[in-house]
Amino acid sequence: EAKEGEGCLLEGKLHVNKVKGNFHVALGRSVNYKGRVIHQFQPEMLSKYNTSHKVNHLSFGEYSFPSQHNPLSGVERIVRENTATYRYEIKVITTTYAENGWFFTKLRRTHQYTSTETIVSVSSQDSKHIKDLPGTFFTYSLSPFLIQRSVHHETVFEFVTQLCAIIGGVVSLSKLASLIVRT
Repeated sequence: EAKEGEGCLLEGKLHVNKVKGNFHVALGRSVNYKGRVIHQFQPEMLSKYNTSHKVNHLSFGEYSFPSQHNPLSGVERIVRENTATYRYEIKVITTTYAENGWFFTKLRRTHQYTSTETIVSVSSQDSKHIKDLPGTFFTYSLSPFLIQRSVHHETVFEFVTQLCAIIGGVVSLSKLASLIVRT
């Protein structure tokens, strides 16, 4: 039984295969029928179902790298009238992040993504004929490409070598300048 002003808080992790897929929150009870998911609900419930939502965090993969941007994290959508269908099309691309440290290289495999949002109003004068199923739908597909990102920090050896080269250059130039001045 839905009540006015009632909401849901969803949290969790999904482990998915590396194929196109989706996850969603929608009105009604879901039922599998001939390999398809069908949502059963009373059309009168439509006016009570508000699809406002906030995505606190959404990422793909266990790790993230510095300055990684997850475009849907922090997204908030408020429905003022009736109800709506929100569809997020997400394109996921595998990313390797290599960080060269002073003594070792740390390699992490993660995923970045882009998203496109579509909003469809579900309001209808006739509650028996609605335009779309109200809810929030996330559809994702994986790119066959790979992004390789690397950050290089100088090792202690490289730093000392460059410092010695600078000092050697300064000494050589000062000796050359003193020879020119004497003659």
